[in-house]
Amino acid sequence: RIAFVLATELCTMSTEARRGADSATKNETCRAADEAAESGEQFTKLLFLNLSSAGVFGDERLLPAIFQEITIAFNASLTQLGYLTFAGAISQALSYPIGGIAGDAFIRGRVLVIALVAIIVSTFWLAFSQSYVSLLLAKIVNGIGIGILVPPLQSLVGDLHDQSRRGEGFGTMVVTGIAGAIAASFLATFFAGDEILGFEGWRVVLFLWGSLLALLAVGLLTVAGPALDK
Repeated sequence: RIAFVLATELCTMSTEARRGADSATKNETCRAADEAAESGEQFTKLLFLNLSSAGVFGDERLLPAIFQEITIAFNASLTQLGYLTFAGAISQALSYPIGGIAGDAFIRGRVLVIALVAIIVSTFWLAFSQSYVSLLLAKIVNGIGIGILVPPLQSLVGDLHDQSRRGEGFGTMVVTGIAGAIAASFLATFFAGDEILGFEGWRVVLFLWGSLLALLAVGLLTVAGPALDK
């Protein structure tokens, strides 16, 4: 009987040990799956944030790159071109605090998307403008959109990196932004003076860049938006 009891207890302990091992294995598997999902979500967030940086930096460089064509199309003087630059710069500068306050008061991902929509609308507005005044107003709206977008964009990038790696995050964001500026300048430099499908090249370039930003906005809303809302 004693042997039988001991054997039973040993069998019970062995079963419990196997169950514990199985439970630990399952927990480790679940933990690994959660970490992989979190890593993928973070990659998606950073991808779209860096694409936003590229799009905004590029959009900001488009108009100066087509000043020659603007001068011809609207008979604009150097002073009027200077007003365009000044209007964009001052509206952008005044909007930075608004972007920071909005990012603190509301969900930053949504503030970013709304600002991006304003940039898209103003870029299309620039493309279809038929007067200098229309250009000036569109540039003001463009500056407001950029000014509101940048603070939540930088804030989100900072939060997605550990304190020891935030420099890397901001550096990557700036590099992608400069890459976007180079791409936009390239398009404007090589195609703005041409006629494309019967349309002035500079209008086509603005329309194309606005379309790319629109695709980015759709991606932010459908793919990265839910993740950025967390």
